[in-house]
Amino acid sequence: MFLRAHHRTKDGKPHTYFTLVESKRTERGPRQRIVAELGELSADEQRRWQRTAIFHTRHEDSKQLPLFLDEEVSAHQNHS
Repeated sequence: MFLRAHHRTKDGKPHTYFTLVESKRTERGPRQRIVAELGELSADEQRRWQRTAIFHTRHEDSKQLPLFLDEEVSAHQNHS
């Protein structure tokens, strides 16, 4: 996972919006999927999301970790 910056000008002012993107290798080649649209982020928020993306990427080979709490809750409900 990684953060992707999208730049645009709105009302004459530059804006940078971020998305959290997941890369997967498939038989047809690498594919990318937007996991979350994060909007405009402060420098501190960017660093926190980047650390989150790195953490999840490092743990991809082991048990998949939920990115959002509701994913964890629904996963537990499906196994009950």
